[in-house]
This record gives sequence, C-alpha cells and structure tokens, in this order.
Amino acid sequence: MFCLPKLCLMFLLLVFVDVLSEPASAAQFNRSSEHLSEYAKSSIRRWIKLLTRMPCQLTEETTMCEEIVELADWPACDPKFSMPSGDEKCVVYSFGIANNWDFEAQAGANGCTVHAFDPTVKYVKTLAQNVEFRCVGLGGDKVKGKHLQEFSHQHYGSVVGPIENLHFIQSKILSHDKDQIINILKIDCEGCEWPALDYVARHHPSLLDNVLQINVELHFTKSLQVDSILHLEMVGNVLAFLTKAGFRLWYTFPQGGSKFDREHMPELLDLGFPRELCCFEVGFTRHGVKKLRRPALRPARFRLPRPASYLKVGQLCSNQGTQFITHAQLSQKGLGYTTPERVKETLLPTIV
Repeated sequence: MFCLPKLCLMFLLLVFVDVLSEPASAAQFNRSSEHLSEYAKSSIRRWIKLLTRMPCQLTEETTMCEEIVELADWPACDPKFSMPSGDEKCVVYSFGIANNWDFEAQAGANGCTVHAFDPTVKYVKTLAQNVEFRCVGLGGDKVKGKHLQEFSHQHYGSVVGPIENLHFIQSKILSHDKDQIINILKIDCEGCEWPALDYVARHHPSLLDNVLQINVELHFTKSLQVDSILHLEMVGNVLAFLTKAGFRLWYTFPQGGSKFDREHMPELLDLGFPRELCCFEVGFTRHGVKKLRRPALRPARFRLPRPASYLKVGQLCSNQGTQFITHAQLSQKGLGYTTPERVKETLLPTIV
C-alpha cells in the first residue's frame, strides 16, 4: 500500500491505539473462528476442575467465608458488614426470578434495597418489602443479544420484555452512578450470564469494581444457550475475567437439571465437563479469609464414599479442607415465601 510518510505514521498509530484499547484478556480469545482458541480451552479446563473438585489450598481462585448469611436458596458471604461504609444501605441486583423470589424477599427483609429483573414474566412493581421488580432481561451486545431476545424454553417460558446490558440497566433504568456499591449481584437467567458478563469484560470492566459478591448459576448446555464456539469463547473469557477482577470462589453446587438440559457441545465434553450435569450454582466474593474462626458447618463431611459423589453435593472450604455440604446446611432462612397464591396475586392482568 502506497502512502505518504506522515499519513502512514498516523495510520500505524491509530491501529496501535486501537489494539491497546481492547482488554488484554479479550484479545486472546478468538471470536470469528470455527475452532475454540487455546486461551479459552485453558480457562474452561481450569474452571471445570475448580467447580467439580474445589481445591482448598490458598489459590487466586478460591477463598473461605467467615460469616454466612442465609438468604433462602442463595447464601451470601456477609453482605452488609463487608461494606466500605456502614452508613450506606445494602443494595442487591437480581436477574432471573421466574416464579420464586424467596431470595429477594429475604434480602429485602434484611434491610437491603433489591432490584429484581426477569424478561419472561410480568409482575406488579413491588414484590415484597424493599423489592422492586422490572420486566427486563440481562444481555450483552445488541447483535449477539438477539439470541437472548428470541430465547424460549419448555420450562422457563419465552422472553416478553426487553434485553439490556448491565451498564444500561445501572445507568439508565436505575439511574445509579458508577460508584454505586452493589452488595450482591445475583444472576440466574438460563445462560444469559455469558454474553452479559462477556460484554462487561470487554466494554465496562470497571463496572464490577463496586460489586462485592456475585451469586450466579453457570449454565453449560445447548438448551441453556451455550450452543456455539462463540459462546464457548465467552465462557472462557468470563471465567478468566472474574478472577482478574478480584472475585474468589467460596462455594459451588453441581446441578443435574432435566435430561432435556444435558446436551453439551462436544468441545466442552472434550475439556472434561461432566455430561451428567447442566450447571453449577456458585458464590464469588471479594471478602474471603485465609483462616476461619468459626467451626466447620455441621454435620461436617470431608470425605465422600466414591468419586461420583462429587457431582451430587456442594463444596466449600474450611480449615480442615474441602467440606461437602447440602443446600440445607448452607441456607434455609426465608424459604417458602413465594407461594402459588403470592405468584397469582402479583401477576399483571393479561390485556387481550
């Protein structure tokens, strides 16, 4: 290509600046090939090992929780007392509630302001004490978001509300500034977590700087939106990004799901993902500890009878090593708030 020296220099500088503006982690992922990048493979393989056999020696990916707060079926690691300022009120963003908002109601009863979102249902604005609902879904890039907008599932229904990225939801819908402390970001949206957090990683990585902990169900199957090489690249990018952003895994629960939800991409199975599972419920926190003052949860189990048991029980770290737990051991308070009668009462009337 022929060009004048000054013009050539300006062109090269623009290209150089453009490369630098792309997050380092995202630049190592391949978003156009039919084959999974080595970087994504390495990230996914590492996290499959962490989720299925949670290591409790001190690592950059795992930590221990001193004070567990019971919030129905989504426990938290000390959400209010780990705040930078005790004068600020606890704030929760929750994406994906379907017909169960026990977690949101319990967080609201604990004094948190809860913003709940789900694009598959239409409820009244106030679901419970301190809980506001919006029929909006979480997504990423608009072009890739079309996949989410058209999402439909035999158990979870179809999308009827708009899909927006986290930055838009925080700044435009909620009118919160970038310095807003978010004590808990809960995401259970049947696969939307990957494009949503991938978008944050590439465009607004500092958005998670003021998020203290993340409770998320990570989905890994075709029916739950991990059905292409692009989506596997997102998986690899998100898992690497969360570690770099300072989040540490403090508990994990394997989920089998229905048979319909256990069809995986072969590339994922080749990396070691258990074909018996669809998902993992996990907790990430910035405020873990290196040694616990509290005793292990009772009853305490540190051994399992056979390897297959690892895919049936939850795990967290204790001073004695990996502790195997049930949901009931980790959180029970607040379960049962959402009754069929409450769901019926809060549904908006259908306009024909």
